[in-house]
Amino acid sequence: MNSAIGYKEAEVVIAGAGPGGALAAIAAGRMGAKVLLIDQLGFPGGMFSGGNMSVTNCWPWAGIGKEIFDRLKARGAAISHPNDPPNYPLFHFGAYSWRNVPYDPEAAKLVLFEILQEAGVSLLLHSYVTGAIMEGNQVRGVVVENKSGRQVICGKVICDGTADGDVAAPPVRSSSKVKTRVTAPESCSR
Repeated sequence: MNSAIGYKEAEVVIAGAGPGGALAAIAAGRMGAKVLLIDQLGFPGGMFSGGNMSVTNCWPWAGIGKEIFDRLKARGAAISHPNDPPNYPLFHFGAYSWRNVPYDPEAAKLVLFEILQEAGVSLLLHSYVTGAIMEGNQVRGVVVENKSGRQVICGKVICDGTADGDVAAPPVRSSSKVKTRVTAPESCSR
């Protein structure tokens, strides 16, 4: 294992690029913040774009979610109100089937990449958050490991967008994957 430690910094550091983390990054980037979005996968969206999810239960009515589905629909990668039972999974057909929105998860990855780029969000993919940088009881950054080695990433705002609360979890929580709590180096202190 490479024991060298690199250092990065951003105003907003978001661990986890699933739907919540990706949309938080887009919103922060659109507000002018320098955002770094970190994920263990090679694409944003988590289960939305990579978990074989291909239907949502309703069309988003507002916000970034609506923008994503509007772009998917414009590409022919999402339809609203499917009414083609021979080609549509039977378990989705019924009283509420008019609300279902099938979409192409691969196209969702591309749409998310585009919107993140337009918002000026930097991505650090194929990277595992393995520790939290603490100053007292406040998280000031994260420790990340990837093929480039170990890196400390500090930020003014640290957002835990992991599905399990890995960064925000107290060190005693047994289900937390992040077992390392590191005292904030001088570079992370405000």
